[in-house]
Amino acid sequence: MRTCGTLHWVLCAFVLWCVATCCFVSMYWGVDSASVRRYMRATGSRRPQTPLNQHQARPTVQNVSGPTTPAPAATRPRLPAPTRPPGAHVERTPRPARGNHTAAPPRRKSPPRRQGRAAVAMVFILVRRESAGVRDVFRRIFAGSGVRFMFVLGTCCLVPDASREEYTCDAAANRAPATNAERLRRSRECASEDAAIQAHVAQYGDMLVSNATDVYRNLPAKVRFMLQWGVHNTDCDYFVKVDEDHFVSPAALSQFVSLQPRDAYSVVGEIVTGGGVNRDGKWRELTYRRGSPAATYPRFPLGSRGWIMSRQVAAHLALHARHLFDYQGEDVSVGIWLDESSIAGRVQWISSPNMRGDGNCLAPGALVVGHQLSPEHIRQCWDKRSTTGLNA
Repeated sequence: MRTCGTLHWVLCAFVLWCVATCCFVSMYWGVDSASVRRYMRATGSRRPQTPLNQHQARPTVQNVSGPTTPAPAATRPRLPAPTRPPGAHVERTPRPARGNHTAAPPRRKSPPRRQGRAAVAMVFILVRRESAGVRDVFRRIFAGSGVRFMFVLGTCCLVPDASREEYTCDAAANRAPATNAERLRRSRECASEDAAIQAHVAQYGDMLVSNATDVYRNLPAKVRFMLQWGVHNTDCDYFVKVDEDHFVSPAALSQFVSLQPRDAYSVVGEIVTGGGVNRDGKWRELTYRRGSPAATYPRFPLGSRGWIMSRQVAAHLALHARHLFDYQGEDVSVGIWLDESSIAGRVQWISSPNMRGDGNCLAPGALVVGHQLSPEHIRQCWDKRSTTGLNA
């Protein structure tokens, strides 16, 4: 009797376990009689099968008029595979990343490049946050030219000017620390600038704000940011970098670029060869060939004249942007990045007399003229060139 009673309870427990398991599976997978019947009709099965999850292969439906095709997925959509910019190459030994990098722009599939058209350019103008006046001057210059342009800014540095190290956003060790009142005042100034910039972004749509603080030492980070954005969001064949104290001739620039090959690996500007590495002052280099007093830079385009980079070169740098080390300036950084890259032997360095640094914006054929030109000087250059027909 005891044995029968024990078996009875074991049998009841087993039945209850089976019922509970079936209920759990039904609730978890959402399998009810209606869904089972729909699934059987769709697959032609005679018996219900376990619903799919993301780890199982898709069932196939035989199409009598063609090859086997996958059935509609019953799972969550998978993310698309990341795309590689056209013309880019894979670095075998990427350099270690350095701090204070900008966040990469949204990675989109590069727009298709239309065949059979002449090369076109995208102009990036590196400006300070407070330079609203010069942005208005450039908008007037580029209006109706057909040349695309974008301003590149950084974020606000919360360290008050009087307490920070020159050219950086770091608190200076040899200066008195900022008081709470000064920090609060600076925070309010940043909030006011942010509101004005966001209003201009909404109004004009021609401003890019990177995550790097808006200081001189972060110019390399701005360049990496602009190249990534240009490669991932435009189909332009050349990217032009200028500063807010440069004059740009959109018509001459468009004509020059249209005559260039679309598949070139080139950098155009005033190319410096054998430039010495400075160890003090504004262009102080603390990292490149440290300990070598007679060190020289590899070839680089002089930043005060602006430069033009082909899409193939920009795509390579954009692909490896997060592995690139920021040196003291954006121009020497570009030179070092390319000198240490796998495409170093393919890059053509082209010096052009039309990338000028003498301030003579009336010179025929001038593409970019620098530097240290005031907004008023840039506006006068444009008016004079319009009068003489140089802007046509």
